[in-house]
Amino acid sequence: MSRTDRILNSVSKLPPVPFILTKLMDLMKDPLIESSRLVKIIAMDDGITANILKVSNSPFYGGRSPISNVSDAVTRLGNANIFRIALAASSSRFLGGRQDGYNMRPGFLWKHGLGTGLAAQILAPRMELLDPATAFTSGLLHDMGKLVLSEFMTENYREIRKAVLEEDVTFSEAEHSIIGIDHAELGGLLAERWDFPESLTSVIRWHHHPEGAGEHAKIVAVISLSSALCHYAGGPVGMEVLASHMDRKILRSLSFTMTDVEKNLIALQDQLEQSSDLLGVSLIE
Repeated sequence: MSRTDRILNSVSKLPPVPFILTKLMDLMKDPLIESSRLVKIIAMDDGITANILKVSNSPFYGGRSPISNVSDAVTRLGNANIFRIALAASSSRFLGGRQDGYNMRPGFLWKHGLGTGLAAQILAPRMELLDPATAFTSGLLHDMGKLVLSEFMTENYREIRKAVLEEDVTFSEAEHSIIGIDHAELGGLLAERWDFPESLTSVIRWHHHPEGAGEHAKIVAVISLSSALCHYAGGPVGMEVLASHMDRKILRSLSFTMTDVEKNLIALQDQLEQSSDLLGVSLIE
């Protein structure tokens, strides 16, 4: 069995996507999220419920009276914030582990996903492409292929690192050249297995090459730009940053100027600070 076949075979052995994350993504398909449905889903998970109550009673959002149930938390924080907290909490179990193959400490992949999701939330509505919830989810999960590929990166890390530094190739190009598949392609296969929405699957599969995403190309370009903004705004970065740059083709495809980038960087930096307080974890490094 070839190395690529072994990698693909490992996808079939993965556990299913966390139940609560699936439910939240189903809810995301409804542009008008009903509070009662959101509360019912969150109530299925004691850990997420506790996290939401903690945030609701924090100095950042705290009111005069303490919050003791999710319904009251929704009233205080609003659907959008509750959805974001629940999605972040449920995905932390999925993305929050150590990715040794990428030399990433625990939580690193999750934090970059959060930062990218926040950037997408800023960009997408202004461009009338995505609702904020879908934008956030797409950014959050765009790099999930690394969950699988990390296991196979350990033996190739130095070779890939050398290629990135010396051969003027991107990190994903080096992955594909040396391993036979990159994290984006692998993530796309995983998204298909888990029956993710088509647009989200395209984001995961094509975020390094938006032009390959067909009808979803602009949405994918938004997430690609959002990931770059996260790097530049001080969000957590990995080895990829050594070969990253602001892709001018993506900027042109979205009719973005560097002035637009600078304005959105400032907005993202504010969001990273606010969300660090909201989630109780530093998103700026």
